[in-house]
Amino acid sequence: MRYIGIVLVIASLPGFYLILTSQPQFRRWAYFALGFLPLLLSALNVDAAFYNLPRWLGYTDSISFSLLDTLALALIATHRNVLKNLPFVGPFLVYILAVATSTFFAEQFIPATFYVVQLMRVFIIFLAVAAVVKEPEAVKMICLGLACGAVYQGAMGIYQRLTGVFQVTGSFAHQNTLGFMLHFVTIPLLSLVMLKKQPAIYLWAIAAGTIAVSLSASRGSIAFVAMGVVLLFALSLIRQSTSRKYGIIGGVAVLAVVVSPIVVAGLDKRYETLDEGSYDERAAFESAATMMLQENPMGVGANQYPLAANLLGYSDRAGVIWAYGSRSANVHHMYLLMGAETGWGGMLSFSFLLFWIIVRGLAFALRNRRDPIGDLVLGFTVTMIVIAIHGFYEWIFVTYEVQTIFAVALGIIAGSIRLANSGKISTMLAEQRAAAGEVEEGEEANGSTGAGAPGLAGTSGLGRPGKAQPVLPLAAARKPEKAKDRGIKGVMLSPPPSRSTK
Repeated sequence: MRYIGIVLVIASLPGFYLILTSQPQFRRWAYFALGFLPLLLSALNVDAAFYNLPRWLGYTDSISFSLLDTLALALIATHRNVLKNLPFVGPFLVYILAVATSTFFAEQFIPATFYVVQLMRVFIIFLAVAAVVKEPEAVKMICLGLACGAVYQGAMGIYQRLTGVFQVTGSFAHQNTLGFMLHFVTIPLLSLVMLKKQPAIYLWAIAAGTIAVSLSASRGSIAFVAMGVVLLFALSLIRQSTSRKYGIIGGVAVLAVVVSPIVVAGLDKRYETLDEGSYDERAAFESAATMMLQENPMGVGANQYPLAANLLGYSDRAGVIWAYGSRSANVHHMYLLMGAETGWGGMLSFSFLLFWIIVRGLAFALRNRRDPIGDLVLGFTVTMIVIAIHGFYEWIFVTYEVQTIFAVALGIIAGSIRLANSGKISTMLAEQRAAAGEVEEGEEANGSTGAGAPGLAGTSGLGRPGKAQPVLPLAAARKPEKAKDRGIKGVMLSPPPSRSTK
């Protein structure tokens, strides 16, 4: 079965490319899959391991590829200039280089390369999402995919609780993964709902995500999603204050009151099971990771923490107890884990990447207050802030599932910034103006908002699919220039009027 899966994944790449190039009407479902698949990778099992070490204790045990990876490659192949003027490419590649460098200091080289390959896969997804941001319906369909995935996770969480599971995990291996993933859905979709009326599935997704996180009884996930929502409200009101936003804030407050009994009951039950002894496992893990970084400034190798902590004696020196669950786990600190494994280079390069995403995302959202894409970018940027702070208490970010949805968010932020820097407007703003009948003189529009909008070039099947046709300023489209008598190719000139010979 493994080899059949490998063949299917490999064959899917040309298959996706042929569908995207010959059947443009299916592209919208490719965009949907970019948002949907990250939340359902575990449930659907759409990946294949080309090489694996099943007993490896790190956070990735194989070199694998999934249908999400091949779909992203196919989308990249149908677009030109994917890397041109795209933000965050440099910092992302520097981080990958730092991780790759750490593999030469690893006790086991091959497992260390697993994480390098994983980051390359994540980088490809990031490029694919950034490339399609300019396409008709792309952002809307990605958000729809995220919403449907969140509804599924919410339904799974409710089912698990009804069947006796205390800390629900959805389709993921751990409740913390569920919380991290849903950060990237509930906060951005809430930002869009605050702007104007959205599809009902968005509201269902927000409610489902909130319920799922509440049922997980994960203290960090609950606290940080609440912090993210409050921060989103504050920044959204600074960006633009409307009566609808105040109404949404009231509705969210009511939802918080409804789910609070679930949260309190879950946390009370969890506290009952906590060991009241003097042993502080989190502190012991952080002590081991700190010693590891201090004594190995280049890191002990990506994907190596449990091995190095035991083999090199760091867990013993830090006082980590002899229990399989403790000795096989990672330090609950994203930055310390990266520092211990990939050294100062990996920790600092990743920290800068995250910092730069937040700075550029906030700047874009606050500067483009009339563009609806700014609200979505604000939501994803607030999520990045939440992830950056949550990382001080959790390591789960380094898993492939979390990084795929991170790549989707990063692609939307980067693609939107690139589109704005090129002097074009987003498809969301173009659709809003087309609906309102607004046209501004001298402003270019993105070449992919579909037929019916004056001056907006779409992908009508002419030329290469996925490539926007030449864009004219709206003013130029409304006021064609007069043809001169010298003749212009392709323009029919009427003969000059005859003059009297008298």
